[in-house]
Amino acid sequence: MLPWRDFGLDRQWRLRRSGVRPSDGATVLIHEATVSDRIEQMQHISMRHEVFKEGGPVQAQLRTHRLRWYHRHEFAMMLKSVGFREVAVQCGYTASDRANPEAEWILIAKR
Repeated sequence: MLPWRDFGLDRQWRLRRSGVRPSDGATVLIHEATVSDRIEQMQHISMRHEVFKEGGPVQAQLRTHRLRWYHRHEFAMMLKSVGFREVAVQCGYTASDRANPEAEWILIAKR
């Protein structure tokens, strides 16, 4: 997967997920900001988890992690270099996905 949607949104906080905890009715918000290095193919991700109860904040936490991505041909070459053969790449799950650069891709290989 390539983070196409995040390119150009560097350092902009945006709501990624929200929900209500069934156990206590607290509202949970997860915000995310990314910085994408397209040369190194690395994304630095900051996630802010916030919990609100009765209209006020009760907990906040900041987490960071990194995501490395590969293009289809790079991943296929890596599989071949470690002994896989007959590597095939399928784009998405339907024929219409082939034209979509954001579609997921699947690699099938034999060892």
